[in-house]
Amino acid sequence: VSSAFGACVGVATKKLTKDAMYGVGIAFMGLQTLSYLGYISIDWGKVEKDITKAIDQNGDGQLDREDIKIMLKKFLEVLKTGLPNAAGFTAGFALGVKFS
Repeated sequence: VSSAFGACVGVATKKLTKDAMYGVGIAFMGLQTLSYLGYISIDWGKVEKDITKAIDQNGDGQLDREDIKIMLKKFLEVLKTGLPNAAGFTAGFALGVKFS
């Protein structure tokens, strides 16, 4: 049962991640268009600095694979809490992400 739930969560996570990236792309295009037309001015250096500060998990000042690994580990810990077979959930999750 844990592996089936893991697979379902893996599929949902992949879908939601793609949808979130779609939304971020649309928002970026909108902001860039408004900037190009002169309606707004965007300090992309400050945006990058603020996002890095908010998402940087290991405090090294960079967004890299290690930060992603830490975020994924935290995410899976939340989802595995209280499950009788956490290894089955993790394996199902990996399969759900890979094959969806």
